[in-house]
Amino acid sequence: MYLPVIDAAGVRLQPTPFTPWLDLQTIRVASDPTIPNPPTLEAHPATHAIRLVLKKPETNTDGTPYRDHAWFEVFYGTSSGINPEDPSTYTGSFTTPATEHTFAASVTHYFVAIACDRYGNKSAPSDEVSATPKTS
Repeated sequence: MYLPVIDAAGVRLQPTPFTPWLDLQTIRVASDPTIPNPPTLEAHPATHAIRLVLKKPETNTDGTPYRDHAWFEVFYGTSSGINPEDPSTYTGSFTTPATEHTFAASVTHYFVAIACDRYGNKSAPSDEVSATPKTS
């Protein structure tokens, strides 16, 4: 029987009093320090909505293939100049693993997206896009 110990070095299997002869074992937790490039974002008018099309980046900033995509975070507002690091520049945000999203709206909205990998690395923001929904 082993007792798992989690610390900054990772997860260690610590011997218990039942197995005093066992040497200390170490398990390394996978990590990935590479940052994805920004995703591509398009906004298309729809009836009382805006259809967003998101495309994950093909590479990381170091040129390696981007293979560990987890989700997109999309920031939106009714005025341009969205900066994901400054909450005063946008109205809200949402996360989605999907490459298409229908955003209910009645007025013009602006959008910026970032790509996030499964290790929590976030890309720089995409180019800002906007669209005005159609009315019936």
